[in-house]
Amino acid sequence: MLDAHEAFIVGLIDERKDITLDEMVERLAVERSVGIGRSALSARLGKRGWTFKKRFHGSG
Repeated sequence: MLDAHEAFIVGLIDERKDITLDEMVERLAVERSVGIGRSALSARLGKRGWTFKKRFHGSG
């Protein structure tokens, strides 16, 4: 499913090295009409050797 969108995903990562999985999931949904969860996207990217850390937003 994501193979057809690989160039788009690589472009997102190249555009912003600190992009989060949530941001990629949202961009895929909005710009490509692709519905995928964060865990599934993470697993898929992990198979390609890409890893992303979770970014937590705290108060203070």
